[in-house]
Amino acid sequence: MVPDFPSTNKVFINMTAMRHNFREVKRLAGDRQIMAMVKADAYGHGLVSSAANLLQAGADSLGVMEVGEGLTLREHGLMLPIHVMGEMFPEMAEAGLRHDLSFFTAGPEQARMLSDKAGELGLKAKIHLKIDTGLGRRGLAPAHAEEFFREVKAWPNLDILGLATHLATAGDPAAHAQINAFDELCCKAAAMGVGRSLNTALNSGGLVWHNGNQARIVRVGLMLYGLLPDLEIGPVRPDLRPAMTVVSRVVSLHDLAPGDSVGYGHTFQVRRPTRLAVAPLGYAKGMMRSRSNRGWALIRGCRAPQVGLVSMNASTYDVTDIPDVAVGDNAVLLGRHGTQTIHVRDLCAWSGATPYEIVTLLGTLNPRYIEGYDYEENA
Repeated sequence: MVPDFPSTNKVFINMTAMRHNFREVKRLAGDRQIMAMVKADAYGHGLVSSAANLLQAGADSLGVMEVGEGLTLREHGLMLPIHVMGEMFPEMAEAGLRHDLSFFTAGPEQARMLSDKAGELGLKAKIHLKIDTGLGRRGLAPAHAEEFFREVKAWPNLDILGLATHLATAGDPAAHAQINAFDELCCKAAAMGVGRSLNTALNSGGLVWHNGNQARIVRVGLMLYGLLPDLEIGPVRPDLRPAMTVVSRVVSLHDLAPGDSVGYGHTFQVRRPTRLAVAPLGYAKGMMRSRSNRGWALIRGCRAPQVGLVSMNASTYDVTDIPDVAVGDNAVLLGRHGTQTIHVRDLCAWSGATPYEIVTLLGTLNPRYIEGYDYEENA
């Protein structure tokens, strides 16, 4: 039997921070329901563990993208409402219906298919009617909504929970236009007797910028993990605590002379006697190649500049000015080490990526360790 050796790269998930973030979301949401988004492996934080933690914190429902994610949560005993937001094919519908999942339906074909399948099973399909108010990706065009409302009312075996839309932006006229169009359709649907008024429009960015919208459910993902969608500070400033720390280790040290170069393509030229530390975290494990020669890691609590191209399985750091660096030392790529901290916004600036990409890639591609508190130096 092959022994199970721990990875040199570790992702620590702070469940206490996540629950704190939920309380901040609840403070903003007031009496509206909170759908905790746990799609994409809970944005890299762990699907089942994060869902259970957020249920404990008070989440009213969970949001996933695929039926398989919902089934996994059911298998682990999570019995609160679970909403599937992705496309639904007939071969997936039966399992979802049998396990009491609800669905965001993008148009008449999907709604009719769910109604028919639910009828075969002697069940009712719980659905939201998805309206495309401006994202241009999925959902019914507002011009066709009223006709659809009249049609869908006649279909048996559907429990229409409400309407749903998704904002393309936040804090600008386009977002306000989307919300206004959505609110108008919600009023028309209510007047026509369509849905149970569990409407939903706001995501994390929407909750920060458009908190006055009173649709009954807010769908929150990134904020639960301690992050905001972009670098702009909106009118609401929640007190968020990042829940993810990423730690690698120094696996080798290498001394270079002036005139030597580092990494593929010779993109970094050494100008002084330099000591180089190698960490086995490259783009195969979520360290984006686009951040090459930008930013730093934290080694012995100090900033070690990243030099040379990030490769598939390694990244390299200048530790010349950091005393006593040794093989085996921790290299923090995200999070706190001593008095220094690397934030997700730093990784975004260095790589040209979004917070969503950063945590999802790092969290899903490296072993996770669940803990209640922040990473400590002996981790």
